[in-house]
Parts: sequence; C-alpha cells; structure tokens
Amino acid sequence: MDVADFPAAEIDTGRGTSEEDLPAELRPVLEQAVTAHPRIGELIMARGEAETHVARDAQFRYGLDRILDGLGQRLRAVGLSG
Repeated sequence: MDVADFPAAEIDTGRGTSEEDLPAELRPVLEQAVTAHPRIGELIMARGEAETHVARDAQFRYGLDRILDGLGQRLRAVGLSG
C-alpha cells in the first residue's frame, strides 16, 4: 500500500466532522492498517502504555510536590523550619 492509497487520505474533514468524531472515523482505518501490518499495532500499544506510565508518574510527582510544599509552609508558619 502506498501512502497515496492509505485510506486516511479519504477522510473528508471539510464535511463538518468535529474533532470528537474523528476517532470513530479513524478506527476502521487503523484496524485495516493493523490487520495489514501487525507491527503497527504493537507500536501503537507500546507507545500508549509508555505514555500512560509517564502521565501517572508526572501526576504522582505533581501531587507529592504539592503535599511537600504545603507541609513546608505549615512548618514555617509554626516556626519549625528555617
């Protein structure tokens, strides 16, 4: 399959399709691509899992930083920190 033949080129975004509707329209295209080239599916899944771990780690660190900031402010307020 050449890039010019890729079904995604057939999606008509000028017909009023909203950004929220695009995943539903792209799903058959991605399923066709994954069926024809299984490695694509493996790469998509691996990236999704990696992004999920990164996002969870970032959220945890953000939350921990906020908790520690609050504790530090509280300790300074009661005179227990320099």
